[in-house]
Amino acid sequence: MREDVSIIVMSCDAYSDLWHDFFVLKDLYWNKCEYPTYLVTNSKDCTENNVKTILCGDVLNWTGRLLYSLEQIHSKYVILMLEDYYISDYVDSKISEAITFIESNNVVYYKLEERTPLFTEYYGDSKFLKKIDANVEYGISLLTSIWSVDFLKKVINNEDYTAWEFEIKRNLKNDITHSLDGLCLCDTRNILHIEHMVQRGKYLREGLRRFKKKGYIIDYRQRGKLDIITSLYLDLHLYIRQNKQIFSLVRSLFSLFGIKSISEKYAEEIKKDENKYK
Repeated sequence: MREDVSIIVMSCDAYSDLWHDFFVLKDLYWNKCEYPTYLVTNSKDCTENNVKTILCGDVLNWTGRLLYSLEQIHSKYVILMLEDYYISDYVDSKISEAITFIESNNVVYYKLEERTPLFTEYYGDSKFLKKIDANVEYGISLLTSIWSVDFLKKVINNEDYTAWEFEIKRNLKNDITHSLDGLCLCDTRNILHIEHMVQRGKYLREGLRRFKKKGYIIDYRQRGKLDIITSLYLDLHLYIRQNKQIFSLVRSLFSLFGIKSISEKYAEEIKKDENKYK
């Protein structure tokens, strides 16, 4: 078992109904995983195999729990995952090759999935690695990624955010106050075969269908699944985000009518208080 890399699965007690499927699928599809795995939650112990639970109580928010968990392990890198992003197919040597590359090239952040396209240059001669520059919106996000622990701590900056605030506020503060201080990349191959399973507290229909097709049935009765209208809306939203021209057009129309996105509102808030984050 390697100790220089750990897997941290961020969760909370309210999502404990997802733990069984998450870890059963991880063990099924990544049965040669050589990295210790930790589940971070509030107060409920996880009884799944090959998992150590880090209990943080109910006082800290998402980044506070993450920072606390980083103090409990001694790895140089962490594979940061969320409990509602399941592994959906067999993991091969590409993940260990990626970690070797990270260690050899001073990579501080390595995103393992490109849910919405990064319209940036490829790294060197690579056909699957894209560069993440400091000014890329949501370039650094909570999608499954490999982090340098030192860089992750710097991004958290001892602040206690919810996961939602971390993605919006912390990203924008990074843009405003400093450039990324190491190589940040996105691997477009989805080498862990991540399948997003829950949104707005409900199971995503497409994820349930894909696992059913594989012969793995997920019991969604306790949590429920998204209604068809909401599912179609989210699919449309994702389609717009994945098409640069359509996304730019929608943003232009929003701007024309004075409609600001959440991230734009937070950008204004942060700029007003810029000195606080220097």
